[in-house]
Amino acid sequence: MKKKIICLLISFLVFACTVDAAVIQVSSGQAKASEAEKEATIELSGTDIKDYVKLEFRASVSSEKADIVKVTPFDFKDGKYVYTDSEGLKEGIVGTVIYRTYDGLDADFTINLGDVRLYKEDESYIDVSNSVKVVNGNIKYIAPASTEAYLTSLTISQGTLSPEFDKDTFEYEVNVSDKIQTINVNATAVKGATRTGTGNKSLVLGENTIEIVVTAEDKETTNTYKIVVNRGEVSKPSALIKELKINNVGCKLSPEFDSKNNKYTIDASKDITKISFNYTLIDKNAEVVEDGNEEFTEGENKVTLTVTSSDGEETQVYEFIVNVGEEENTTKTVISDGDDTIETPKSKKWILYVIIVAVVFVVSLVTFLLFRKKKPKNDDKDKTDNNIEEAKTNLYEEEKTTTYDLKTFKDVSYNDDLEKTKEYDINQFRS
Repeated sequence: MKKKIICLLISFLVFACTVDAAVIQVSSGQAKASEAEKEATIELSGTDIKDYVKLEFRASVSSEKADIVKVTPFDFKDGKYVYTDSEGLKEGIVGTVIYRTYDGLDADFTINLGDVRLYKEDESYIDVSNSVKVVNGNIKYIAPASTEAYLTSLTISQGTLSPEFDKDTFEYEVNVSDKIQTINVNATAVKGATRTGTGNKSLVLGENTIEIVVTAEDKETTNTYKIVVNRGEVSKPSALIKELKINNVGCKLSPEFDSKNNKYTIDASKDITKISFNYTLIDKNAEVVEDGNEEFTEGENKVTLTVTSSDGEETQVYEFIVNVGEEENTTKTVISDGDDTIETPKSKKWILYVIIVAVVFVVSLVTFLLFRKKKPKNDDKDKTDNNIEEAKTNLYEEEKTTTYDLKTFKDVSYNDDLEKTKEYDINQFRS
């Protein structure tokens, strides 16, 4: 009896030692919440497993946010997964556990094998739970990558951001002097995200665009922050007129011009055929089209200025009602390069003639006063008279003429045919 008991004990110990050498292990892995199906392998090891032809176990997971989909190539019978190899079980991977996770998973979990049994051909089995080492699979939870692609700060070395920085505002503007040639951009992204586009940037005159791209932790979600740096004076796209004046003399604009007011009236005389507008645009490259600014009739005439911004996205229409009256403007307007005008007479030319005559009279009077002869004194007058008489005598002698008294010619009868303007030689009248 004692020998029998000893033999059974030795057999049990030998079997136990052999079974203890067998191991069934589920591989570990990583998983995120709400993830598609994943796999964990089932591996057998131990020299004694070749004596068994079937492996059977139950499988479960330790989390409510995960479950077993299936185990391949195991059959599922009565709540158990069964694997059979008629030539005997072999070391190595014998199957795969397919599992999945769901929303809400936020911790590690395990894939557990229970009620593990090894069967021989005669259907005898060993409950491995007590005799074989079972290594369950440990699945480590991986928090899903962040989809946040934002900046937490944005600063520049020159100028001021407009508007102030906000993580949800993606477009900014900065104005700097034309003397500023470079600008440094610094930015910080949220945890897990990366950003590009920062650092020292060279500036050209006018508009410069700087983009900072933020990529979220998931490597897919991105946001782009844009900074427009205006170096020097830059006109923005606009359809507004900054200033406007009327060059025509006598034409009155009402009310005073305001870029945001689109309706005006202009009082004009009937000789005005076109309104001369002098305006300054906010957008220097904007386009202006005039309409109705010709062939005015007495009464109301509509003139429009249509302004289109340089980018073509904005349009403003300024309307002018030109009230043409009955009276003519007596002046003609000559427009200079600036805002000033020169007026010249258009009618009533007699005013010009009067001015010319007055100028001639004044010039003549001044000339007469400057060059008139002075009146001689009494002594000088006597000398002058004597000189004249002497000159006359010499003249008579030179002409060999004789001076006669008028009585000599008293008996001479004049013929009516004698021409009063005719000259006669004195010898004709000698006796």
